[in-house]
Amino acid sequence: MKKTTGASLACLIAMQFMNQHSAAQEPPLQPTGYFDRSEVILVWDDGTRTGARIQEQNIKLKFNYQGFNFGDRITGAEQVISDTARSFSGRQFDVISGDFNDDNMADYLYSCTAGDDSLHLVLATRTTTLNYTERRLHKFDGRILPGKNLVAGDLDGDGLTEFITGYREFGNEKARIAVFGFDDEFQVRYMSAIEDITGRKMFAADLCDLDGDGGDELVVGYEEEADPTVYTLRVFDFDAGFNPVPKATLHPALPFNSNSFGQVTITGVDYDGDGTDELVLAFNKNELDQPNNPDTYLYPAEVSDDPGTLAEDPLERITFHADKQVSGRFNYGHIWQILLKQGDLNGDGTPEVLLGCYGGLEIFNVSSGHEITYLDRENEVPGYEENLPSVNYFDVADMTGDDHEDVVGISHHYSGEPGGEQSFTISIVGFDDELGSVR
Repeated sequence: MKKTTGASLACLIAMQFMNQHSAAQEPPLQPTGYFDRSEVILVWDDGTRTGARIQEQNIKLKFNYQGFNFGDRITGAEQVISDTARSFSGRQFDVISGDFNDDNMADYLYSCTAGDDSLHLVLATRTTTLNYTERRLHKFDGRILPGKNLVAGDLDGDGLTEFITGYREFGNEKARIAVFGFDDEFQVRYMSAIEDITGRKMFAADLCDLDGDGGDELVVGYEEEADPTVYTLRVFDFDAGFNPVPKATLHPALPFNSNSFGQVTITGVDYDGDGTDELVLAFNKNELDQPNNPDTYLYPAEVSDDPGTLAEDPLERITFHADKQVSGRFNYGHIWQILLKQGDLNGDGTPEVLLGCYGGLEIFNVSSGHEITYLDRENEVPGYEENLPSVNYFDVADMTGDDHEDVVGISHHYSGEPGGEQSFTISIVGFDDELGSVR
C-alpha cells in the first residue's frame, strides 16, 4: 500500500480499536495519535458516566512539541503547547493524518459520534505552527463502524489522497462505505458510496494495490449475516469518477466461526517484492482450553498467477494459503483487540508485518513462499501496564531518514479504580539490520 502523506509527515495515524467489555469497566482515557519528527498529536475522550451510561464525552486534542530520541518514553501531557476540547455524545472515533492540501504541514481528519449518535467528519488544518482550524465536513445518517474506520489511499494513482469511512444506517443496521477526496480548493467532496454490504459483524477494510496498476483497491471483509461460519471478502476498484466497481467476492476457506472468533484485522503488504500488495488477515479465537486467553491466527494471501484459473479478472484470483497460517497467544483476558500494519524496520526493502495486541507490538516476516515467521523477541514497544483495559496504539515511519522505519507506540495505564490515575506513555523504537532494537 502506497504512502499518501506529504514529505514532512513521518507517518499515518495510529488507529483505534474499541473495547469489548462493558462501559462500566472502561476508563475515560482512550488515546490515539500521529507523529512526525517533532510533533505529537494525541486524541482522547475523558467523559463522565453514571453506571454504564455515557453522559458526555470531551474529545481532547493535545498538541505536544518534543524533540524525540530513540528510547524516549514520554509520560503524561509534557510540554503542552495548546489544548482544545470538543464535546460529543459518543465514544467511538478514529483519526487519520496527511498533508491533504500539499503545503508540507500535517492536517488531520477524525470521525466521531455526535449529537444524535450519527457519524460526523471533522477536518483540522494547520494555519501556523501548532495552530489548527477545525471545520465539520459531513454528517452521516448512521453510526460509525467500530475498529479501523478511516483508511487513506491513492485510488487513481495520481499521488493525491482519497479516503474511505464506514458507517451503519439507523434502523436497518446495513453497513455503508463512503468515498471522499479533496478538490483544488481544499474542500472535501463526497465521491461515491458502497451501499450493499449486508454483513453485521467482524468488519475489516484496507486500501492496497493488489493488481500493480498504481491505484489502490478496496478490500472489505465481514461476517455473513445468515451464516456465522462464512467470512466474506469483497474487492472494489474505482473508475475515473471514483465510483466503486465490484471486482471480486471471495469466501476464503478458513476455519472461521464468529461464535468463537472475536476480532479481525487485515493489511496489504508487498512481502515478496514484486511491486504488488499481498494480504495478511488475522483473527483471534476463543480457545476451549483457555476461554479467556484467545489465540491469534495470521493467514497470508496473494493474487495468484495460475494460468489454469477460469477467473477473468486478476482480483478474482486472490488465494489464501491456509496451510501457511501461524498462531500465538498475544492477548489475555477480555482484551481481544488486534491491529495489523506493515513497515520496513530493517531497511532491506521488504516490509515486516506488525501486530498490535495486548502485549504491545509483535513482528512477523513473510517470505516470498508465503511462510510467516514469528520473531519471538523481547518486546521493546510496550503495550500494557498494570490493569490496562485498552489496546496498544502504534504507527510506523522513517523518523530519522536512515531508510529504516521506526515504531512509535502509545501505552495506556489506568489504575482500575473509579476516578483513579490515568496516564499514557509514548515509546519510540528504531531497529537495526537484524531487527534488533536501537535504544
